[in-house]
Amino acid sequence: MLGNCVLRNPIKKDGKLDRGALCEALLFFSKAHLVIDMATLGTMVEAGFLDDLILMLKTGLLTGNYSPQAPVLYTNTVNGLPEHFYTIIKIAANPGRRSMRNQELLESQLRRTLKDDGAARKYYHNLADLISFEDVGDNGVPQLARQDICDSHIAMEAIRLALLSKGIPQNEIKFSKVQVLPLDGNKFAVATDIDFDRRRCIFS
Repeated sequence: MLGNCVLRNPIKKDGKLDRGALCEALLFFSKAHLVIDMATLGTMVEAGFLDDLILMLKTGLLTGNYSPQAPVLYTNTVNGLPEHFYTIIKIAANPGRRSMRNQELLESQLRRTLKDDGAARKYYHNLADLISFEDVGDNGVPQLARQDICDSHIAMEAIRLALLSKGIPQNEIKFSKVQVLPLDGNKFAVATDIDFDRRRCIFS
């Protein structure tokens, strides 16, 4: 058995819950902890996995905490150079409402996603007895993310997927050079030969 592992939003490329990753964690690690952020909870509701999650928590196969955090890519332009860095943000309230405790945010999200107040209350009370509501640190996400993006193969694939998500057709994604420049504070800049002006002219 290996040591401990922390899981955050275990999903597959299609956005569906990765049950295999959870099973592997239970098989190969002596202890597995699941960070249940908003994306993870939404994915589990969609997959109908809440009952399984509660069973895993009850039997001690898994520990968990609910923290409405999300990993994001933040960009700031300094002296004309776009600087990027990965970080973790926390959602503290629903739009137009006061700041809420994590317990309140969990119940609110269950109501929205399940669309059934009775079911939301049931799952909330079951989960609240089994998990903690403490926020967690970034677990080295900014450092690990920059380490990954500095790999040219990962960088090229990330750019391709980003352009596809913006509606750029595959046959219009043409570039031959990507260089990721590490900066202070886990920031990075990207140098590439993508013709952004052409992309704007065609698809604006």
